[in-house]
Formats: sequence, C-alpha cells, structure tokens
Amino acid sequence: NYDITYNPGTLTVTPKSLTISGVTATNRVYNGTIADTLNTGSAILSAAVGGDVVTLNTVAATGTFADKDTGNGKAVTAAGFTLSGADAGDYSITQPVGLSANITPAALSLRAVNTSKLSGTSDPTLTYSYTGLAGGDSRAYFSGALARAAGESVGSYAIGQGTLAATGNYYIAAFTPGTFSIMQGVPANIDVPRIVDPIWRGLTQPILVDIPMPVPVVSFLYPDPSLAPLASASISSGSPALSPSAANIVPRYKPSSRSSAGAPLILLYCPNEGTCFRM
Repeated sequence: NYDITYNPGTLTVTPKSLTISGVTATNRVYNGTIADTLNTGSAILSAAVGGDVVTLNTVAATGTFADKDTGNGKAVTAAGFTLSGADAGDYSITQPVGLSANITPAALSLRAVNTSKLSGTSDPTLTYSYTGLAGGDSRAYFSGALARAAGESVGSYAIGQGTLAATGNYYIAAFTPGTFSIMQGVPANIDVPRIVDPIWRGLTQPILVDIPMPVPVVSFLYPDPSLAPLASASISSGSPALSPSAANIVPRYKPSSRSSAGAPLILLYCPNEGTCFRM
C-alpha cells in the first residue's frame, strides 16, 4: 500500500573543538609593555577522536595584559596556539582562558643632589635624580619630599630620603644621601640672568677665583678701583657658562689676593642661574 521516495539531503560535519589545559601566565616586574610570557611546558591538548593524529603547537603562543600598569591577578589573554598533524584539518582549537598574573613595581635608584645656602637664608628646594626607568617611560612619579638634618649653623648636613616615595609602577630600591652645606655670608640680592661670561656693570675685567667650595658655588673676583661699598649690580649674558678651567678668564687669584690696583675682592655665591649673593 506504500511507495518509498528518497529526498536527498546534506550532512555537514564541523571540526571538533579541542581545548588546552596546563597553561599558566607568568608573574613579572613592570617593564612598560603589556606582553606576558606563557608557561606551556605542561600544556595538554584534549583527546582527538579514535586514532587521529593531531599535535599542539606552542611556539607562537603569546600572553597579553589589558594594560601595562602594576596590579595583582591581572587577566592575561592567550593567543597563538595552533594544531598540526595529518588530521588537524578536522579539528579547531580553543585558546586557553582564565589566565592571570601579577605585575609588580620596578626598582629605581635615587640620589639626592648636593646643595647649599648662605647662613641666614631660606633653604632651597631639595632635588634628586634617579635611574631605572622601564620601556619608553620618560619619568616616574613621586610623593613626599627629601629632608635634611636639622641645623642652621655653618657646616654640612646630611640630605635623607625623608618621606619621598615612588608611586604607581615604581618603588625606590636604593637611595644615596646628599650633602647640604651652609656657608657664612651676607646676601646682597644680586639678580643674575645667567652665570655666563660676566661683565660687572660699571667695572671691568671680571676675574674667576679658584677656591674649593661645595657645588653649586661659582665665585668671581671683581676689581673695584673706587673701593666704594658694593650694594648691587647686574651681570650680562654672553658666551657659554664659565668654569675654573675656562681658558678665556685670566689671571687667577687666590681668595686672599688683591688686584694690582689694590681693589677689594668681591666673592659671589651663586646657588642657581638666577641669583647671586655677595659674600
């Protein structure tokens, strides 16, 4: 009572998905990048069907953080795992998931910059230099400030780390103290545009004085034929900054010397490029 009619159809066979286990991400120190190394030595590929030949390739495997900054338990995205073998075309691969790792702060070496002042004047800002920046970073960020040993008498005082601390992706691993020097002298409030090739307005022939003093002291000797007291004066800009070895400044005198004209020696203490004090 019946006939059989066959209607053709299509059977689609999709690749079987294989998963990977045994992969871990690596904790590392901040280096300015988002890359992470995956530990693939214990990676295991889930079983293929029957006797199919399928092999896991890990050579190109990579791990990537979402950002470069420090943190604990940061998610790591895995990529680059592939399959090979005679039957690899019958399978697909699911990249490892659920990976995480820590990025810890990088170490900085910090050094306090030696500085000084005249007795009775305010302390200049204590400064520092540092090394150890990672990757393409151009600077680190800090909180707090350096601190020097207490005292206002003429002498030397240690500059310590105080409350200064690196923030964010760095920490201070090594600190080199500096020296804060207080020297005797009375400020004359002589403003200077730059300490370069000085010319004393109204006077001539500025002479560099060679004396051992803490940096950043630059001392000049100025002959004053009138012997009149000096209250203030200006220095104009010129050639590159002078140093005790500058060949174009002659002659040199000891601090206790006087010029051939009998002029008094006027020593200038210059704590920076903007201000000098008569000593």
